[in-house]
Amino acid sequence: MTVTSSCGRPAGRVLVEGESIDLRATDRTKLSGAIVELAAGAIELRASRVLERVVDVFREIEGTLHSRVGGVRTLVRGTFDLFARETRIASEEDTAIDGKHVFLG
Repeated sequence: MTVTSSCGRPAGRVLVEGESIDLRATDRTKLSGAIVELAAGAIELRASRVLERVVDVFREIEGTLHSRVGGVRTLVRGTFDLFARETRIASEEDTAIDGKHVFLG
């Protein structure tokens, strides 16, 4: 579906309002723009896989960031910095720290 203005040129703005809006495609749905804004009381995403390819990611979270995962693997080419007022590491089994030098205190 292409939305055009009354003069036949592509419309600059499309407004769709309703209690519920479903966008469906048989293969792929694409949303693009210089800036894409999404505002909602809550966003729920269900997918079998999420792939992000970005240059930089900045997140500002006022409350809590909570992740429940089967495992985490983070690969960093440069330095990994972690800053916190208090830090806890708890393991039900082994904890290993492997480095050329380990500095404590």
